[in-house]
Amino acid sequence: MEGISALEKNVAELTVMDVYDIASAVGQEFERVIDQYGCEAISRLMPKVVRVLEILEVLVSRNNINPELEELRLELDRLRLERMDRIEKEKKHQKVRTGLQLPTDTTYTGGGLSSTPRSLH
Repeated sequence: MEGISALEKNVAELTVMDVYDIASAVGQEFERVIDQYGCEAISRLMPKVVRVLEILEVLVSRNNINPELEELRLELDRLRLERMDRIEKEKKHQKVRTGLQLPTDTTYTGGGLSSTPRSLH
């Protein structure tokens, strides 16, 4: 194994392959104990260690998936904010458009006030 041993790595950096390396190292230690003291010395311990290694494998596997999910969540949040900004801009533009209606001149026609559109020329 190149570089740092799986047992020396930061927990957050473990991969499934590291778990397999750890399982292999633990298996080698079990073989040494069995050679020296016999199978009975670890018969009750081995299934528990195997189960812990299986759990570790699942957790490490999930941990490696989570960063991808987090990236997707961040992208979704960014797109939602972008959409909300666009909607706000459209609302502002709509207000500006409705505020730019042609002004009217109010004149007295004898019978009352009348409004006629004023030309922009």
